[in-house]
Parts: sequence; C-alpha cells; structure tokens
Amino acid sequence: VTGVQTCALPILLHVPFRSNLERFDDIRNDMGYVIATFVMAVVVAPVVEEVLFRGLIQRSLASVMPQWTAVALQAVMFGCAHFDPRRGAGNIGLVLVLSGVGAVLGTSARLTRRLAPGITAHAIINGVALVVAFTR
Repeated sequence: VTGVQTCALPILLHVPFRSNLERFDDIRNDMGYVIATFVMAVVVAPVVEEVLFRGLIQRSLASVMPQWTAVALQAVMFGCAHFDPRRGAGNIGLVLVLSGVGAVLGTSARLTRRLAPGITAHAIINGVALVVAFTR
C-alpha cells in the first residue's frame, strides 16, 4: 500500500475523519495568531518533525531492520503522533492520512538520503492546509 493509497482509504472506506484545523474559525481574524501559526506550521514543525521522524527515528530503525520496514514504522509513528483525543473516532482517518504522508516523506528521505526535500514538501503541505483552513 502506497502513501497515496493510504491517504485515500478514509474517503473510500468512509472512515471517520476530523481535521486538525477545525478550530481555526474562532481565531482567523487575530493576525498575531495567524502569523504565529503560519511560522510554527510552515517553518518550525516541518524542520522539527522531519529531523525527528525521518532523521532520527527512521535512520535509527533502519540500522536494526530492513529499510522499508523502518520507513513504514516511522510513518505509523508520525501518524499516531498527531492523535488528539478531542477528535474521537475522527482520529482514525487523520492517523491513516498522516501515516500515508509520513510514508511518502520517509520514502523521499530514504531515496534521496536527504531531509531537505521532505522539509520542503512538509512545509508546502502544511502551508496549503493552513491557507485552506483560514480562507474557507
């Protein structure tokens, strides 16, 4: 199962899914919060998460297990790291989708042996999600 297929599973199987951007309706007019959120989501989170999940975790796992198993395991860990008890059953779809994203980013790190492409892709994904959340 590829990362793209994993991301499509919640839609195809009607798995409960709740976005982690739902609560932005109340704060979209607070420019300070909007700017801080963009900086955290588009700069800080991609760097920290890529270094942690694809750099530290994936590379550590790959030293003791097959490369593709390490990619898959860190992807599931990445998805689970975004679990939020307030979303209830909606976490199922979110964890599946973000595990798929983690698999794609992990594959990129594995094939390129670099974190920069994943950091860039992660920043773009987060930026697009925030633009959608703040403009809908």
